[in-house]
This record gives sequence, C-alpha cells and structure tokens, in this order.
Amino acid sequence: MLNAAPAHEHPLDTVCRGIKEVMRMYAARPEISVARYKLTREVPTLREAEIASVARYERLFTRYLLGHFDEHAHDDDANDDPLLAEVAASAVVTAHNHVLRRWLRAGGQGDVEAQLDHAFAIVRRTFGTGIGAGRETTPHTTPASVAAQGEVLVAVARTDAPLDEVMRTIEQALKERA
Repeated sequence: MLNAAPAHEHPLDTVCRGIKEVMRMYAARPEISVARYKLTREVPTLREAEIASVARYERLFTRYLLGHFDEHAHDDDANDDPLLAEVAASAVVTAHNHVLRRWLRAGGQGDVEAQLDHAFAIVRRTFGTGIGAGRETTPHTTPASVAAQGEVLVAVARTDAPLDEVMRTIEQALKERA
C-alpha cells in the first residue's frame, strides 16, 4: 500500500490509510477480535509477539515518512526529521492501538472507524507539517522498499483470503524489493 500510494496523497494519510485496513479486518469479525484480545492479554508469549509486531509497524512507517520529508516546509534543523518521522509514525500506531483497545474492551461495539478517523485527525493536526510537500520530486524510496538484508516486510491480508493469493502477493512484494 505504501509503494502504491497516489502521488497527491499526503504521506501521513497514506500511513493512516494503511493501518486503517488492519482495523477493518478486526472490525469485520468482532467476536474473533475480542476473543483474540483476551487471549493475548492472558498469554505472555502472545503479548510479546504483539508488541514486536507493533514495533515493526512503527519502524516501517518511520522509514516511509522519513523518505517523504520536504526540507523547505519547516525552519527547524533538518536533523530533526528522523525524530519527527519516528514520533509521527509512533503516534499513528498509538492512535490505532488506543482506539482498537477501547473498542475491544467494549466488546467490539461502536463505530470503530469513526473513532479511528477522529484519532487520526488529531495526529494529522499535530504532525502533518514538514512531511510530504514535495512528494512528486522526492525519489520513491519508501521504507517498504527493503534494501538491507534481513529487513522486515509487513503484509496485511484478510483472514478469508485464499492462501495461494496471499503467498503470491508476498512473493511479488519480495521480488519488487530484490
């Protein structure tokens, strides 16, 4: 999704749109999502795996945002760009997780997408400057373009997607990054 983002889309919107797809998968099957949440809270190894997954999302989004800074959009020292990218990425993931946990604790009830849109609006107001104004002129080297050996590819798929389709999508993403 990051690599295929439209040139006119603000990079922070792209990141929000990407993680919103994860929320839609949870919302599509609330009974399973609530049960998964309860199990993850009870089993330490599952909780640790969840924490590691969140950290991977944050790293992926940080690299993506950093690749889309417009150095002319802010007067601060350009050395602050990595900090702003990391904080913005963390804010997107934190907003998502906050809304998701609140929705799960409510038994999967309520309009979770509207709640998420509200949370993302706060993130955009807070971190939306300095990122992305020069998208058309910036080389498209996003964090999803894995260059270093051993980097992480995060894939999002519906639980009802055929396995062969999921595998083809992952294989294609890996080939594009080779």
